[in-house]
Amino acid sequence: MKQKIRLAVLASGGGTNLQSIIDQTQSGELNAEITLVISNNPGAGGALKRAEEAGIKNLCINHRDLLSARASISRSWKHWSRRNPI
Repeated sequence: MKQKIRLAVLASGGGTNLQSIIDQTQSGELNAEITLVISNNPGAGGALKRAEEAGIKNLCINHRDLLSARASISRSWKHWSRRNPI
């Protein structure tokens, strides 16, 4: 069997797309492992709750608190890469 692809998922809402990916990884339909869910929306409780219920690390980085979207993406990547070295 091929090594699983490690995924970080960006979510900003209720998490229905995230749930689909979770379901596909758990069933083996998708040969991947979700290692982190990041939201830029503190109101995205659905996605973050789904991640937590599936045992997936998750965090919210409110983009409104940062200087720019670029800084938000950079911060997200740095946070994820420190926890998941390649």
